[in-house]
Amino acid sequence: MAKLRVGMINGLNQSVIDACHKISVSTVTDFISAKVEVIARQASISITEVSSMRRKLLSKYALMPINGSHLYQMLIDKMAVITTDLTGINNATFLIQLCSLDHLLDGGLYTGEVVEFIGKSGSGKSQICMHIAGFSASTTSNGTIYIDTCGSIQPSRINEIVKEHFSHNSMENHDALSRLLCVRVHDIFELISTLQGLQEKLNFECSGIYGKLRLLIIDSIASVITPVLTIPNNHGHSLMTSLARILRVLAVECGICVLVTNFTVTGGNAALGRTWSSVPDVRVSIRTIESFKTTKGNERIATLVKSSRQPTQISTNFYIGDGGLLSTAPCSSKSLLK
Repeated sequence: MAKLRVGMINGLNQSVIDACHKISVSTVTDFISAKVEVIARQASISITEVSSMRRKLLSKYALMPINGSHLYQMLIDKMAVITTDLTGINNATFLIQLCSLDHLLDGGLYTGEVVEFIGKSGSGKSQICMHIAGFSASTTSNGTIYIDTCGSIQPSRINEIVKEHFSHNSMENHDALSRLLCVRVHDIFELISTLQGLQEKLNFECSGIYGKLRLLIIDSIASVITPVLTIPNNHGHSLMTSLARILRVLAVECGICVLVTNFTVTGGNAALGRTWSSVPDVRVSIRTIESFKTTKGNERIATLVKSSRQPTQISTNFYIGDGGLLSTAPCSSKSLLK
């Protein structure tokens, strides 16, 4: 809480502050908590004056109580749900349903969380991101921002996914893609600057993509963090924690889902070390079944590595085909990360 200082409120002069310090009252909290009679006697002023100053401090610094129903309504207004069958929208929770990946994600991607897909190069992480971006833009009026750090985004691929699954009408396709904003960044400094600018726009703009933004995709987070980790004096780790803090603020305070991709290292673990490991709320590992190919595309295995809602090490299979993600086997509890 703020320190007592001259000019905070009328009547709080230096002599009153000095008198308060003698009885260990140095902050606004101390002043409000202390007995009115004790402060009045120590400062040689009337109880009425102390009570008046106390009321002024409370009105200026105390948190105002908020009705529970109002808080619930604020939560509802921030969130939405997108169903896979495209039959309707429920504004209770925001989920982006992803074929059989629903089983791993407890229904989809939740706002207020950081979700991480990890896997080797070529495992299909970028294809998943483009499918999610196209799905979100096509099935809701919500905005999506796709930040590309490694040149992997293909606008033609997103357009192909939109046409394949959702609409063959050119005008509808144009409207859907207008709700998707793609940004190219080259290093962590540019990424942090972009995210800080995004945070400011979310706080002040209520129209367009920013007014309805519910999904932020960063593909890939490791491409910009890895080069700076070798900077001396732990400066690289400081940049990584700063980036993690911004992502957390965007997810929790701005009510959006932050989806990032990351590489894997020896043993199938996520890259970027222990410092980064606590950042994602949900982590899903993507692997390719090299020996199995069909006309639908290569089969993948997705395994839940980290979650607060689901048991970990459950897995599901899916394809990446010409039209994006295609569901195959139902969810199983067999561990595939050994």
